[in-house]
Amino acid sequence: MKILLIQPPVRDFYQTAIRTQPIGLAYLAAALEQTGCDVEILDCQVTNQKKSIPVPERFSGITEFYPRGDLSPFRLFSGYHHFGLSYEEIKERINQSSADVIGISSQFTPYCEEAGTIASLAKAINVTTPVIMG
Repeated sequence: MKILLIQPPVRDFYQTAIRTQPIGLAYLAAALEQTGCDVEILDCQVTNQKKSIPVPERFSGITEFYPRGDLSPFRLFSGYHHFGLSYEEIKERINQSSADVIGISSQFTPYCEEAGTIASLAKAINVTTPVIMG
């Protein structure tokens, strides 16, 4: 059985190293491999890709406190970004994998939307492939 485990990209004001380490998926992959499964991890954050995107409406109230263009060493935010592979690249990688089962990590509640988008992409490729999120 071929299993594809995916760590989705994130959309946020900043990126931290703790979000870029899919340690849970690595543990899961090791356990699945011991049972004879063929496992691949698609870490969508392993790249340095960063694309500026509009600030979502739910965050519009804080933008006045974090102005764009602040270059001071004390700035907290420098805009809202999509960190990681694009959804087009992810869809292509899912398609190429020909996985029997797809597992998606949704490690932090604020990023469940990204995980849901990945699940939708996977189902658009093959509606019968089981997609598991955790």
